[in-house]
Amino acid sequence: MNPEQLEDRRLYARRYYWKNREKIRQWGRDWQERNREKTRESTRRNRRENPEKVKKCCRDHLMRKYYIRREWCIDHMGGQCEWCGSRARTKLVFSFVGPGERSKSTIATLSEQDLVEELKRYLLLCKACDRIHQFKKLEERFDGVRCPSAKLTADQVAEIKRSLVERERCEKIAERYGVLVQTINGIRYLSYYTHIVSELNPFICSTEYPLESRFVEESGEIIERAQKMLALKEEVSSPKMAHILGVGVDTVKRLSDKGRIPHNRPTPDSHRRFNIVDVLASFGLEV
Repeated sequence: MNPEQLEDRRLYARRYYWKNREKIRQWGRDWQERNREKTRESTRRNRRENPEKVKKCCRDHLMRKYYIRREWCIDHMGGQCEWCGSRARTKLVFSFVGPGERSKSTIATLSEQDLVEELKRYLLLCKACDRIHQFKKLEERFDGVRCPSAKLTADQVAEIKRSLVERERCEKIAERYGVLVQTINGIRYLSYYTHIVSELNPFICSTEYPLESRFVEESGEIIERAQKMLALKEEVSSPKMAHILGVGVDTVKRLSDKGRIPHNRPTPDSHRRFNIVDVLASFGLEV
């Protein structure tokens, strides 16, 4: 048989198969049903003798099935990006939108009926639009109360913002809700939960907390720390003064720059020195 005759026979076999595909498949299923044990034994023997070859054949079969089904899915979903209209098929991806959880099965392993139902939970996007979509999903997932590990509800965040507008101390708010002070400061400085009662955000940022009321509330602790320090010296540095008042060093420097608390410098190039008695007297406290 010459090569031309061989090619003609192959072409005839292909045409016969596609013309009688269902009949041939049914014949194969019937033969397997009649020879079930023989087929199983042959499959086990082949897997034992040629494990690497069997794995490669399975991978190749799934990859062929995947690409065939991928093309079908793209056509089924319109053949173009749903956001920008791009038709570059190699750059189109399926972006999950829900509802529910993503299926663990792949395109190649799902049945045709399940595949049609699964595609209803996806968008057909190009890679550029998919990056934008994934970024938006991350924003929604980790934007405050949408985060799986969030300790505060939307109602609690709204109450916290109203308390901040009313100049309540962050420490007290954090203690009331069982969270860190850093979390309350993040809400105050608009690092977290910016989407909840956003109309209060400008007022929260501009809120100045009255230190006088805070020092009156903590007067006992402040006077106790001041007495311990006075036993050693009358004038202290900025960090020591911050420790006595229970505030940060930057707060002490800011108050001294505004003239709110008295300080002196022995020389123009030296650090600030604070007289403990004079500073406490400026807030109406006596040692």
